[in-house]
Amino acid sequence: LDDAVMSYLFNSQLIYDKGRYYLVASQTVLECEPARKVVESWISDSQCPIVDVHYLDLGQSMNNGGGPACLRLKLLLTEEEWLAIDERFYFTQENHGFLKNYIKRYYPDSIQVSDLKDDAFIDQMTQCIEGLYAYYQLV
Repeated sequence: LDDAVMSYLFNSQLIYDKGRYYLVASQTVLECEPARKVVESWISDSQCPIVDVHYLDLGQSMNNGGGPACLRLKLLLTEEEWLAIDERFYFTQENHGFLKNYIKRYYPDSIQVSDLKDDAFIDQMTQCIEGLYAYYQLV
């Protein structure tokens, strides 16, 4: 578990393309022998749908504040695809202000395992999600 966390294995991304799954992982997974062996075992297992892994050097991004989420999917859209996205999902100054205040108001600074069993905490997080849905008119 320590090796998986240290190597950012859990921050890898699965990409589905033409009926096959590919894993996109940080170079740190390749450099961490236990994590690399886990990935290799997935790829060599005929029962596992992952057929290949692509390692990316994220050092510069992570050192500049990108953090382990640097592997998050980036989509390149055509103009037609971009225009098909509902404008309420664009990142605007208004949305930024709302989200910044919303996070300060509703998001806890930390979560303990015991919180996940606390009915009051679960209710609070449910209300948080419902508020986001209401703001973006998804209900």
